[in-house]
Amino acid sequence: LLRCIRFRDMRYRPVARDWARWRLLSGVAMSALVASLEAQQLDWFVHDTPSTNLLRSVCRAPSRFLAVGDDSTVLTSPDGAVWELQEVSMGRHWLQTVTHGTNGYVAAGLAGVLLTSTNGIDWTEQNSGTGFYLRGAAFGGGRYVVVGDGGTILTSPTGQVWTRQESGVEVQLEAVASNGEFFVAVGDQGTVLRSNSGGTGWAMADAPTAAWMHGVTFANGKFVAVGDS
Repeated sequence: LLRCIRFRDMRYRPVARDWARWRLLSGVAMSALVASLEAQQLDWFVHDTPSTNLLRSVCRAPSRFLAVGDDSTVLTSPDGAVWELQEVSMGRHWLQTVTHGTNGYVAAGLAGVLLTSTNGIDWTEQNSGTGFYLRGAAFGGGRYVVVGDGGTILTSPTGQVWTRQESGVEVQLEAVASNGEFFVAVGDQGTVLRSNSGGTGWAMADAPTAAWMHGVTFANGKFVAVGDS
């Protein structure tokens, strides 16, 4: 099983079928986060956090890193090493994914929960219009895109008002990425969807596998997707 970790101007180092190492390298651990302190090195370091909850996703903004997880856990860090727990008062949500765009952060997760924040500290719950599990989020071309179970694809230019788009599939969509011009979403049964219209129109792309795809990212002129063997 391969999952996705995203960096800019760094090399990718996927790890397969070694759960202890995968948890360490991806930063998804019960009470620790990891960070590479130098952009050109592949050494990793474990950093304690003020939370014992499972952390599921991390993103980068110009001034900070932000991680989310179970029980509405939100952690912020200026350097990836020292983390601060932020208070989220909208209940105990299972947050699966987070991204950052022009209007700030969008976090989403179980039962269609969708939260937004302009600063990573103060959060507002938005109406996603769905009860499906939302699993992946990305920003590109002035638009947020969130994907999830049942072929769910939601788009918003601001993060506040969301529109459901026709995906043409009913499978579980795990992740989405953008190169700034178009989006690619991946999921179950080797599903790869592409949108050339800012996330509002989607078409199936040819994929050389029927494996479950868990992650996708864009860097150095190409999309890279990972999943089951």
